[in-house]
Amino acid sequence: MAISAVLLGLTPTILQSLACSTLDLAFLSLRRPVLALMLAVGSPIVSPTRAMAFQRGVEEVVAKGAAAAAAPPNAPHHHPRPLPRGWWLVALAQYAAAGGCVANMANLSYELGVHAMTVISPRFTHQVALWGALVALVHVGASVGLRLRVRVEGRAPPDRDAGLPRALAALPGWMRDEVVPSAYNSTMSFSNLHDGLWFSLLSWAASAANVAITLYSTVVLSGLLFFSIRDSLTIVARYMVSVIVCRAVFALERIGAQALIQPSSAICSIPTSTSRGGGTIVVVSYTQPSSYRTKLASRHQDTRQQAPPLLLLAAALPIKNMIAGLIKAAEVGAGAG
Repeated sequence: MAISAVLLGLTPTILQSLACSTLDLAFLSLRRPVLALMLAVGSPIVSPTRAMAFQRGVEEVVAKGAAAAAAPPNAPHHHPRPLPRGWWLVALAQYAAAGGCVANMANLSYELGVHAMTVISPRFTHQVALWGALVALVHVGASVGLRLRVRVEGRAPPDRDAGLPRALAALPGWMRDEVVPSAYNSTMSFSNLHDGLWFSLLSWAASAANVAITLYSTVVLSGLLFFSIRDSLTIVARYMVSVIVCRAVFALERIGAQALIQPSSAICSIPTSTSRGGGTIVVVSYTQPSSYRTKLASRHQDTRQQAPPLLLLAAALPIKNMIAGLIKAAEVGAGAG
């Protein structure tokens, strides 16, 4: 039982290296909130993200064009793209995988609550279910904070006077964004709002809550009684499968949203910004072959473009030191001669 307690206690820390971060699912919720919520419920842990890292990530995505930004809604290329055959199979596979993870977590929480006992609170049998609910709440809070910082242009009424008619008119677009995978969907433009107090509070709260939830889950799982090593391995395996599948679904969505063109075949225009509603609309457009459409200009592409000079510099430093050592050795040898 001691080995089982250690194994279960290490499970949350192990799962953190495989799970999605709050920033990942927050940006996914801008286009597909239902899928993002299912991934948040199906993955019982949050990847550690500092509050400043969350804020910097939002600023980089919006300011550097690392989001799927397109022209305003009245632009010709902002209209919905024609859907290829079989797109619904991809969407169905995504929802089926996410739904399977949610069902797995619900069943596992029920079994651990009924057939196990926790040391910290023997009478309360829903410790594991509470853990999963708190994780989903952290993701929801991060998504709300992101919506206070970024607004999707053309998907929300710019003023409150528009009310219900404007929301009903935008409902088909919201449904299309939710159902259609990003690889087959149209581009988006973000309205960069000001960095307000609520965004800072929610980002800090999500970071602090992540630490508290990790500690709580470690105490809960390590305090489960009456489990053998085999049962503990089964529990860990089920948790890992759910986390990996949710991460795979998100990775598929992210790959479909990334720019799939070579730097030589795409010309990035200068980002333009216009004032609207106290914020800034950041628009980044690309010119590319008709067979591809830029969805998300990944910031990792910038890192790859900067990597060769850094690698050359790192390789040149040892060579420089070696040459200096040889020169010094030659001088010492000449002086001794």
